[in-house]
Amino acid sequence: LAGCVKNEVESPATKDVKIGFATPVLNSNVDTKASVYGEIGSHTYSGTNVNYSYPREESFRIFAVEHSGALTSWVDATPTAFNNTAISYNGSLDAWAPMTAAGGFYYWPDNKMLSFAAVSPAELDITGVAATYGATGTKIENFVVADDPAEQYDLLFSKREVNKTSADMVDMGADYYSGVPITFQHALSSIHFSLKKDASVTETVTLVGITLKNAVNKATFNENITNETAYASSPAWTVSTDAADKHNYTSFSGSVEFPINPRYVSDLAASDDVEGAEKDNDESHALLMIPQALGNDVVVEVDYKVGDEVKTRSVQLNQYPANAPITSWAGGTRYTYRLYYSKDAQMDDIIYFAPSTEGWTEGGIIEVIL
Repeated sequence: LAGCVKNEVESPATKDVKIGFATPVLNSNVDTKASVYGEIGSHTYSGTNVNYSYPREESFRIFAVEHSGALTSWVDATPTAFNNTAISYNGSLDAWAPMTAAGGFYYWPDNKMLSFAAVSPAELDITGVAATYGATGTKIENFVVADDPAEQYDLLFSKREVNKTSADMVDMGADYYSGVPITFQHALSSIHFSLKKDASVTETVTLVGITLKNAVNKATFNENITNETAYASSPAWTVSTDAADKHNYTSFSGSVEFPINPRYVSDLAASDDVEGAEKDNDESHALLMIPQALGNDVVVEVDYKVGDEVKTRSVQLNQYPANAPITSWAGGTRYTYRLYYSKDAQMDDIIYFAPSTEGWTEGGIIEVIL
C-alpha cells in the first residue's frame, strides 16, 4: 500500500497523519479484576493514573484492506501492508504505532478508506499457530492448548473496524493523532478454582493439588462473520475428536489452607508462605481451555488433607447442577469452581464445586456435592 508509507495526507490537518491504534479496548467479557497467569486484563501502571485496558507489554497482529467506498467485501478490497503484522506499544507516542522496515511510520492514504481486524497475542506465530483473515473473519487452525498452564495464554480476536479514514482520527498533539479503535474478545474459556470451608470445621483442611483430566486441547477457531458491512459474527470452535488430543492439566500443586470466606486459590497461593513447602505456592494457574462439550470423562481431581489424613475426590463436571447440568464450556466465559469443604450430620468430608464468573461473561453458580 504505497499511500501508507508516503507523506501524501493533507487532512484532517496540514501535516501527515500517522497510522496508529488506540489503546486497544477490551470488550466487557475481557476485563479482569485480578492479575492471573495467562489472562489479559486492565492495568494501571505506577506513576500514572492512566488505565490501559490492554497491557503495554502485550502486542497483537493486525490485518487491513483498502477500498475507495464503504467496505462491501474483505476479499474484493485491496490488500495493504498490514497482513498479520505485529503491532507493539510505542512509548514515545503512548500508542500502538507500527513502524515500517525502514524505520518510518505508516500514513493514512489520501481519498481511501481502510478496514481493520486484529488477533492477540502476536506470539501466536512463535508458538507454531497461524492466524489467517478473510471474509468470515479470523481463522486459527489446529490451535493447541499448552500442557503446562504457565505456557497458556489468553487468545483474543477483535471485531472488525470498517471504513476508517484519517478524518476519523483526533489530534492528540506531539505530531500524532488518535488511533484506530480495536475491540478484543476472548476466544477461550477460563477455568478458575476457589476454596471455602464451613466455620464449624475445626480441623485444618489443606489443599494439595488440583488436576483437570481429559480436556480436549486441540481445535480450529472460526470467527464466522455473518455480516461484512455491519459487523456480526457467531464465533465457533471445531474440536478434535481424536482421543490423543485429550490431556490432563495441573492447576495447583502445593499447600494452602481452606479459608472460612471464599478466596481464589491463586490469591491464597500468592500470599501464603508455607515453611518447608516443596513448591512455591505462587505456582497456581487459571486454565485457559478450548470451549468444548464436557464428556463423562472430564473430571476435576482434588487432593487435600484433613489434619494429617490425605484424601482425594474426583468430580464428573457434566453432572452439575443436578437440575440443569452445565455440559459444555462457552468461549469468553470464566468458570470458577469453588471447592467447598463441609461437615454435617448426614455427610462427612464434603467438597462442593460452585462455578461462577468474574469479569468475563456470567456463567452462573453450580454446586457439586462429592
